[in-house]
Amino acid sequence: MRILYGIQGTGNGHLSRSREIIRELVACGHDLAVIVSGRAGGSLPDLGLRSPPRMCRGLTFSTKAGRIRLLASAAGLRPLQLARDLRSLDDVLPQPDLVISDFEPVSAWWARRRGVRSLGIGHQYAFVHPVPLPPGHWGGRQVLRHFAPVDVPLGLHWDPFGHPLLPPVVPEMAPAGAPEPDLILVYLPFESRQAIAACLAPLREWRFLIYGHPAGLPDQSGPDHLAWRPFSREDFLADLRRCAGVICSAGFELPSEVIHLGRRLLVKPLAGQLEQLANAMAIEQLGLGEVMRSLDSRQVDEWMARPAPPARRWPHVARHIARWVTESDRCQPAELARECWRETG
Repeated sequence: MRILYGIQGTGNGHLSRSREIIRELVACGHDLAVIVSGRAGGSLPDLGLRSPPRMCRGLTFSTKAGRIRLLASAAGLRPLQLARDLRSLDDVLPQPDLVISDFEPVSAWWARRRGVRSLGIGHQYAFVHPVPLPPGHWGGRQVLRHFAPVDVPLGLHWDPFGHPLLPPVVPEMAPAGAPEPDLILVYLPFESRQAIAACLAPLREWRFLIYGHPAGLPDQSGPDHLAWRPFSREDFLADLRRCAGVICSAGFELPSEVIHLGRRLLVKPLAGQLEQLANAMAIEQLGLGEVMRSLDSRQVDEWMARPAPPARRWPHVARHIARWVTESDRCQPAELARECWRETG
Protein backbone atom coordinates (compact mmCIF):
# COMPACT_ATOMS: atom_id res chain seq x y z
CA MET A 1 0.00 0.00 0.00
CA ARG A 2 1.21 3.52 -0.80
CA ILE A 3 0.86 5.70 2.29
CA LEU A 4 1.42 9.42 2.78
CA TYR A 5 2.19 9.96 6.48
CA GLY A 6 1.97 13.46 8.00
CA ILE A 7 3.58 14.29 11.34
CA GLN A 8 3.00 17.41 13.43
CA GLY A 9 6.57 18.45 14.20
CA THR A 10 5.91 20.74 17.18
CA GLY A 11 7.85 19.28 20.11
CA ASN A 12 9.06 15.69 20.07
CA GLY A 13 6.00 13.66 21.11
CA HIS A 14 4.40 13.33 17.67
CA LEU A 15 7.73 12.37 16.10
CA SER A 16 8.45 9.80 18.80
CA ARG A 17 5.06 8.14 18.40
CA SER A 18 5.07 8.28 14.60
CA ARG A 19 8.54 6.78 14.38
CA GLU A 20 7.29 3.62 16.11
CA ILE A 21 4.25 3.31 13.82
CA ILE A 22 6.22 4.07 10.64
CA ARG A 23 8.77 1.39 11.42
CA GLU A 24 5.99 -1.18 11.82
CA LEU A 25 4.29 -0.07 8.59
CA VAL A 26 7.59 -0.39 6.70
CA ALA A 27 8.09 -3.85 8.23
CA CYS A 28 4.66 -4.80 6.84
CA GLY A 29 5.89 -3.90 3.34
CA HIS A 30 4.13 -0.57 2.80
CA ASP A 31 5.62 2.21 0.66
CA LEU A 32 5.70 5.40 2.74
CA ALA A 33 6.39 9.05 2.05
CA VAL A 34 6.50 11.32 5.10
CA ILE A 35 5.96 15.04 5.59
CA VAL A 36 6.70 16.95 8.79
CA SER A 37 5.18 20.37 9.42
CA GLY A 38 5.16 22.94 12.20
CA ARG A 39 8.80 22.34 13.22
CA ALA A 40 10.90 25.45 13.56
CA GLY A 41 14.24 23.63 13.51
CA GLY A 42 16.27 20.86 15.06
CA SER A 43 17.20 17.44 13.80
CA LEU A 44 14.73 14.70 13.00
CA PRO A 45 14.95 11.13 14.26
CA ASP A 46 15.83 8.35 11.85
CA LEU A 47 12.49 7.11 10.53
CA GLY A 48 13.99 4.19 8.58
CA LEU A 49 12.85 5.50 5.17
CA ARG A 50 14.54 5.43 1.79
CA SER A 51 13.85 9.15 1.27
CA PRO A 52 14.06 11.90 3.93
CA PRO A 53 10.81 13.52 5.08
CA ARG A 54 9.47 16.57 3.24
CA MET A 55 9.43 19.61 5.54
CA CYS A 56 6.46 22.02 5.39
CA ARG A 57 5.74 25.14 7.37
CA GLY A 58 2.25 23.99 8.32
CA LEU A 59 0.56 25.46 11.40
CA THR A 60 1.81 25.73 14.98
CA PHE A 61 1.45 27.85 18.11
CA SER A 62 3.59 30.53 19.73
CA THR A 63 4.41 30.20 23.44
CA LYS A 64 6.16 32.32 26.06
CA ALA A 65 6.76 31.77 29.79
CA GLY A 66 4.60 28.66 29.92
CA ARG A 67 1.56 30.15 28.14
CA ILE A 68 0.05 30.05 24.64
CA ARG A 69 0.41 33.45 22.92
CA LEU A 70 -2.87 33.70 21.01
CA LEU A 71 -2.16 36.95 19.16
CA ALA A 72 1.35 35.86 18.16
CA SER A 73 -0.01 32.49 17.04
CA ALA A 74 -2.66 34.19 14.91
CA ALA A 75 -0.10 36.60 13.46
CA GLY A 76 2.11 33.68 12.49
CA LEU A 77 -0.54 32.06 10.28
CA ARG A 78 0.41 32.04 6.60
CA PRO A 79 -2.63 30.95 4.54
CA LEU A 80 -0.83 31.42 1.22
CA GLN A 81 2.07 29.29 2.44
CA LEU A 82 -0.40 26.64 3.58
CA ALA A 83 -1.93 26.65 0.10
CA ARG A 84 1.55 26.20 -1.41
CA ASP A 85 2.22 23.34 1.02
CA LEU A 86 -0.99 21.64 -0.09
CA ARG A 87 -0.06 21.93 -3.77
CA SER A 88 3.45 20.65 -3.09
CA LEU A 89 2.10 17.29 -1.88
CA ASP A 90 0.92 16.38 -5.36
CA ASP A 91 4.42 15.18 -6.25
CA VAL A 92 5.45 13.69 -2.87
CA LEU A 93 3.62 10.41 -3.40
CA PRO A 94 1.35 10.42 -6.45
CA GLN A 95 -1.97 8.68 -5.94
CA PRO A 96 -1.49 7.29 -2.39
CA ASP A 97 -3.92 4.62 -1.22
CA LEU A 98 -4.11 6.08 2.27
CA VAL A 99 -3.12 9.25 4.13
CA ILE A 100 -2.24 8.93 7.81
CA SER A 101 -2.07 12.09 9.90
CA ASP A 102 -0.61 12.41 13.38
CA PHE A 103 -2.63 15.60 13.88
CA GLU A 104 -0.74 17.09 10.93
CA PRO A 105 -2.94 19.58 9.03
CA VAL A 106 -1.30 19.69 5.58
CA SER A 107 -1.66 15.96 4.89
CA ALA A 108 -5.16 15.84 6.45
CA TRP A 109 -6.53 18.73 4.39
CA TRP A 110 -4.77 17.50 1.24
CA ALA A 111 -6.49 14.11 1.64
CA ARG A 112 -9.85 15.82 2.09
CA ARG A 113 -9.36 17.99 -1.02
CA ARG A 114 -8.21 15.02 -3.14
CA GLY A 115 -10.79 12.55 -1.89
CA VAL A 116 -8.14 10.15 -0.55
CA ARG A 117 -9.06 7.95 2.40
CA SER A 118 -7.51 9.33 5.61
CA LEU A 119 -6.71 7.88 9.01
CA GLY A 120 -5.82 9.93 12.07
CA ILE A 121 -3.56 8.40 14.74
CA GLY A 122 -2.81 10.47 17.82
CA HIS A 123 -3.89 11.65 21.22
CA GLN A 124 -5.77 14.66 19.85
CA TYR A 125 -8.16 12.34 18.04
CA ALA A 126 -9.30 11.01 21.43
CA PHE A 127 -11.17 14.29 21.89
CA VAL A 128 -13.66 13.23 19.23
CA HIS A 129 -15.19 11.35 22.18
CA PRO A 130 -16.37 12.76 25.54
CA VAL A 131 -13.13 12.23 27.48
CA PRO A 132 -12.13 14.51 30.42
CA LEU A 133 -12.07 18.08 29.15
CA PRO A 134 -12.26 21.34 31.14
CA PRO A 135 -15.27 23.59 30.49
CA GLY A 136 -15.07 26.58 28.18
CA HIS A 137 -12.12 27.00 25.80
CA TRP A 138 -14.33 27.35 22.71
CA GLY A 139 -11.35 28.20 20.49
CA GLY A 140 -9.35 25.21 21.69
CA ARG A 141 -12.28 22.89 21.03
CA GLN A 142 -12.53 24.18 17.47
CA VAL A 143 -8.79 23.56 16.95
CA LEU A 144 -9.11 19.95 18.16
CA ARG A 145 -12.10 19.42 15.86
CA HIS A 146 -10.92 21.13 12.67
CA PHE A 147 -7.11 21.38 12.76
CA ALA A 148 -6.42 18.04 11.04
CA PRO A 149 -9.73 16.36 10.12
CA VAL A 150 -9.70 12.72 8.96
CA ASP A 151 -12.17 10.06 7.85
CA VAL A 152 -11.28 7.55 10.59
CA PRO A 153 -9.82 8.87 13.87
CA LEU A 154 -7.85 6.46 16.09
CA GLY A 155 -7.52 8.31 19.37
CA LEU A 156 -4.97 7.35 22.03
CA HIS A 157 -5.44 7.83 25.77
CA TRP A 158 -4.48 6.45 29.19
CA ASP A 159 -7.95 4.94 29.66
CA PRO A 160 -10.72 4.05 27.18
CA PHE A 161 -13.30 6.05 29.16
CA GLY A 162 -15.94 3.75 27.67
CA HIS A 163 -15.01 4.61 24.05
CA PRO A 164 -13.01 2.94 21.24
CA LEU A 165 -9.69 4.55 22.20
CA LEU A 166 -6.29 2.86 21.98
CA PRO A 167 -3.59 2.82 24.68
CA PRO A 168 -0.52 5.03 24.14
CA VAL A 169 2.18 4.20 21.60
CA VAL A 170 5.51 3.89 23.44
CA PRO A 171 8.88 2.48 22.36
CA GLU A 172 9.56 -1.14 23.23
CA MET A 173 11.24 -1.09 26.63
CA ALA A 174 12.39 -3.86 28.91
CA PRO A 175 11.17 -3.41 32.49
CA ALA A 176 13.36 -0.80 34.14
CA GLY A 177 15.51 -1.69 37.12
CA ALA A 178 15.60 0.07 40.46
CA PRO A 179 15.81 3.85 39.97
CA GLU A 180 18.45 6.13 41.41
CA PRO A 181 16.38 7.50 44.31
CA ASP A 182 17.67 11.09 44.18
CA LEU A 183 17.58 11.55 40.38
CA ILE A 184 14.77 13.57 38.77
CA LEU A 185 14.35 14.10 35.02
CA VAL A 186 12.97 17.50 33.94
CA TYR A 187 11.48 18.38 30.55
CA LEU A 188 9.75 21.78 30.58
CA PRO A 189 10.44 23.26 27.12
CA PHE A 190 7.78 25.97 27.46
CA GLU A 191 9.28 27.41 30.66
CA SER A 192 12.28 29.75 30.83
CA ARG A 193 15.63 28.51 32.10
CA GLN A 194 15.54 31.18 34.79
CA ALA A 195 12.13 30.06 36.10
CA ILE A 196 13.17 26.40 36.17
CA ALA A 197 16.41 27.19 37.98
CA ALA A 198 14.63 29.37 40.55
CA CYS A 199 12.17 26.56 41.27
CA LEU A 200 14.70 23.73 41.59
CA ALA A 201 17.78 25.45 43.05
CA PRO A 202 16.52 25.29 46.69
CA LEU A 203 16.00 21.50 46.46
CA ARG A 204 19.59 20.44 47.04
CA GLU A 205 18.89 16.92 48.27
CA TRP A 206 17.93 15.92 44.71
CA ARG A 207 19.76 15.83 41.37
CA PHE A 208 17.95 17.26 38.37
CA LEU A 209 18.71 16.43 34.74
CA ILE A 210 17.09 19.21 32.72
CA TYR A 211 16.34 18.67 29.02
CA GLY A 212 14.64 20.98 26.56
CA HIS A 213 16.97 23.98 26.86
CA PRO A 214 20.40 24.63 25.28
CA ALA A 215 23.16 23.27 27.48
CA GLY A 216 26.53 24.80 28.22
CA LEU A 217 25.58 28.47 27.99
CA PRO A 218 27.35 30.94 30.29
CA ASP A 219 24.13 31.88 32.07
CA GLN A 220 23.59 28.25 33.02
CA SER A 221 26.43 28.08 35.52
CA GLY A 222 24.83 27.47 38.87
CA PRO A 223 24.16 24.85 41.52
CA ASP A 224 25.86 21.51 40.99
CA HIS A 225 22.61 19.59 41.45
CA LEU A 226 21.14 21.17 38.28
CA ALA A 227 22.52 19.60 35.09
CA TRP A 228 21.39 21.03 31.73
CA ARG A 229 21.43 18.40 28.97
CA PRO A 230 21.29 18.85 25.16
CA PHE A 231 18.40 16.87 23.77
CA SER A 232 19.25 13.36 22.59
CA ARG A 233 16.48 10.81 22.30
CA GLU A 234 18.80 7.94 23.22
CA ASP A 235 20.29 9.73 26.25
CA PHE A 236 16.85 10.91 27.31
CA LEU A 237 15.41 7.39 27.30
CA ALA A 238 18.43 6.08 29.22
CA ASP A 239 18.01 8.79 31.87
CA LEU A 240 14.25 8.12 31.97
CA ARG A 241 14.91 4.48 32.82
CA ARG A 242 17.24 5.32 35.73
CA CYS A 243 15.44 8.32 37.26
CA ALA A 244 13.07 8.20 40.22
CA GLY A 245 10.60 10.74 38.83
CA VAL A 246 9.81 13.10 35.97
CA ILE A 247 8.69 16.73 35.97
CA CYS A 248 7.31 17.71 32.56
CA SER A 249 4.64 19.61 30.68
CA ALA A 250 1.25 17.93 30.36
CA GLY A 251 1.73 16.54 26.87
CA PHE A 252 0.89 12.95 26.12
CA GLU A 253 3.86 10.94 24.89
CA LEU A 254 6.36 11.54 27.71
CA PRO A 255 3.80 11.05 30.52
CA SER A 256 2.80 7.80 28.77
CA GLU A 257 6.40 6.57 28.91
CA VAL A 258 6.70 7.61 32.57
CA ILE A 259 3.51 5.74 33.47
CA HIS A 260 4.72 2.72 31.47
CA LEU A 261 7.91 2.58 33.58
CA GLY A 262 6.21 3.22 36.91
CA ARG A 263 8.03 6.46 37.73
CA ARG A 264 6.60 9.36 39.72
CA LEU A 265 5.01 11.98 37.47
CA LEU A 266 4.50 15.69 38.08
CA VAL A 267 3.09 17.73 35.19
CA LYS A 268 2.83 21.47 34.68
CA PRO A 269 0.27 22.14 31.89
CA LEU A 270 0.87 24.87 29.34
CA ALA A 271 -1.57 27.61 30.32
CA GLY A 272 -4.23 28.22 27.68
CA GLN A 273 -3.55 24.95 25.81
CA LEU A 274 -6.73 22.88 26.02
CA GLU A 275 -5.11 19.52 25.35
CA GLN A 276 -2.59 19.95 28.16
CA LEU A 277 -5.27 21.16 30.57
CA ALA A 278 -7.36 18.10 29.67
CA ASN A 279 -4.36 15.81 30.15
CA ALA A 280 -3.73 17.27 33.60
CA MET A 281 -7.37 16.64 34.47
CA ALA A 282 -7.15 13.01 33.30
CA ILE A 283 -3.88 12.41 35.20
CA GLU A 284 -5.54 13.56 38.42
CA GLN A 285 -8.77 11.62 37.81
CA LEU A 286 -6.93 8.38 37.00
CA GLY A 287 -4.40 8.76 39.81
CA LEU A 288 -1.46 8.55 37.41
CA GLY A 289 0.50 11.51 38.82
CA GLU A 290 0.23 15.01 40.22
CA VAL A 291 -0.33 18.45 38.70
CA MET A 292 1.16 21.86 39.51
CA ARG A 293 -0.36 24.98 37.96
CA SER A 294 2.83 27.03 38.35
CA LEU A 295 6.46 26.23 39.12
CA ASP A 296 6.44 25.73 42.89
CA SER A 297 9.46 24.52 44.90
CA ARG A 298 7.32 23.46 47.84
CA GLN A 299 4.99 21.35 45.70
CA VAL A 300 7.97 19.71 43.97
CA ASP A 301 9.50 18.88 47.36
CA GLU A 302 6.24 17.34 48.63
CA TRP A 303 5.77 15.34 45.42
CA MET A 304 9.28 13.87 45.58
CA ALA A 305 8.64 12.54 49.08
CA ARG A 306 5.69 10.41 47.94
CA PRO A 307 6.03 6.80 46.72
CA ALA A 308 6.08 5.85 43.05
CA PRO A 309 2.96 4.30 41.50
CA PRO A 310 3.02 0.79 40.01
CA ALA A 311 4.04 0.53 36.35
CA ARG A 312 1.27 0.26 33.80
CA ARG A 313 2.58 -1.77 30.89
CA TRP A 314 1.14 -0.64 27.57
CA PRO A 315 1.08 -3.25 24.76
CA HIS A 316 2.89 -2.86 21.42
CA VAL A 317 0.18 -0.59 20.03
CA ALA A 318 2.23 0.47 16.99
CA ARG A 319 2.40 -3.16 15.80
CA HIS A 320 -1.33 -3.64 16.35
CA ILE A 321 -2.06 -0.50 14.29
CA ALA A 322 0.27 -1.53 11.44
CA ARG A 323 -1.29 -4.98 11.20
CA TRP A 324 -4.77 -3.45 11.32
CA VAL A 325 -3.90 -1.05 8.46
CA THR A 326 -2.47 -3.96 6.45
CA GLU A 327 -5.46 -6.29 6.74
CA SER A 328 -7.88 -5.82 3.86
CA ASP A 329 -10.75 -7.20 5.96
CA ARG A 330 -9.82 -5.12 9.00
CA CYS A 331 -12.14 -5.12 11.99
CA GLN A 332 -13.84 -2.03 13.35
CA PRO A 333 -11.73 0.36 15.47
CA ALA A 334 -13.70 -0.69 18.56
CA GLU A 335 -12.45 -4.28 18.22
CA LEU A 336 -8.88 -3.08 17.66
CA ALA A 337 -9.19 -1.03 20.86
CA ARG A 338 -10.54 -3.97 22.87
CA GLU A 339 -7.69 -6.15 21.62
CA CYS A 340 -5.10 -3.60 22.76
CA TRP A 341 -6.63 -3.00 26.18
CA ARG A 342 -6.80 -6.77 26.82
CA GLU A 343 -3.00 -6.80 26.61
CA THR A 344 -2.47 -3.80 28.90
CA GLY A 345 -0.71 -4.84 32.10
